[in-house]
Amino acid sequence: MKLLSTVHWVVTQESDTALSAEELVKRVHSWNARKATMKPAHILAAWERLREQGWLQLKAQV
Repeated sequence: MKLLSTVHWVVTQESDTALSAEELVKRVHSWNARKATMKPAHILAAWERLREQGWLQLKAQV
């Protein structure tokens, strides 16, 4: 759950544009030492699952 929520936050709150896989992994790893040890494959799997379920909508621009 923590990984899913982290990926969701990074995509929806920390970016106004689409992220590359590399940029997403970099941003998740930058949060703290524990998240820096997360495997890129796990981060990308969480990203894909959130996309499949329709959970990744970028925040609206004002």
